[in-house]
Amino acid sequence: MIAYACERLLEEGALDVWQTPITMKKGRAAVTLSLLCRLEARPHLTRLLFHNTSALGARYQLIDRALMTREVRVVHTPYGEVRVKLAWLEGERETNERVSVEHEDAAAIAREQGLSLAEVHRVVLRGLC
Repeated sequence: MIAYACERLLEEGALDVWQTPITMKKGRAAVTLSLLCRLEARPHLTRLLFHNTSALGARYQLIDRALMTREVRVVHTPYGEVRVKLAWLEGERETNERVSVEHEDAAAIAREQGLSLAEVHRVVLRGLC
């Protein structure tokens, strides 16, 4: 049930969902189900949480978020197009740029071509230069 609840929460707008094993009173094993969402999605996702789990309550916490500047590029490889995200701190693009290969694109190529994910990443990163 927890796995299904996680799937539904993600489908309905949760930004991230995770489970943490905990021990409750009297040594009972349990799971804390946590999620990140936009504030406006909270009422809907809370109802979904109660509908799909045995939870009797929910705790809320407001969290601030800092973001790096981002850009999405498409890298053309011999196997097809792959999106990559470039990210950097303001004023540090030339010295501290990060690159993240879009997992779904790379995984699809790996499956189609019979390659490892690491091989696809290498091809994509070479094509970015």
